[in-house]
Amino acid sequence: MTAGLEGKDEEITKLNTLLENAEAVRADLENQLSSAVTLSTDTQAQLTEEQDRANALDASLTKVEEVLADTQAQLTAAQAQASDLADQLSTLETQYGALEKSSTTLTEKVEGLTSDKADLEKQVEELTTSKADLEAKVAELGDALEESEAQVLRLNELLQPTPTPTPTLTPTVTPAASPAGR
Repeated sequence: MTAGLEGKDEEITKLNTLLENAEAVRADLENQLSSAVTLSTDTQAQLTEEQDRANALDASLTKVEEVLADTQAQLTAAQAQASDLADQLSTLETQYGALEKSSTTLTEKVEGLTSDKADLEKQVEELTTSKADLEAKVAELGDALEESEAQVLRLNELLQPTPTPTPTLTPTVTPAASPAGR
């Protein structure tokens, strides 16, 4: 954008030089015109021609002045636009800085969450292993319980008194059976 402004400055400088040259030529022509008034009729045609050329230069000078004014207005607008763009750039740089900071914060959070996830996955794996171990122990305890219940039932059967026959009047004595012997 600065190169474009420098190009406009060079163009304005050239136009100013042309303007100065044209004004010098105009002044010169006006001097020639005033001295030519006294010349003869033959030189009157030449004077008219010079006058036409001076008028053309004057029109050209007016056009150059208009172009110069337009160029200066464009330069002023370009400078205002450059200032606006600089402000926008500053705002964008500020926003970019905030985004970078936010991105860094989010990256740190993601890294923390990734670490937490890895820890949780390890804990899940350990709990899965512990669960399997506990299920195996529960199965063993269940088997042991069933075996204990069976033993309790056998002991209960052994501990139940055996019916003794009602004594008859026979004088024979029968020895009592011991529970350990059964």
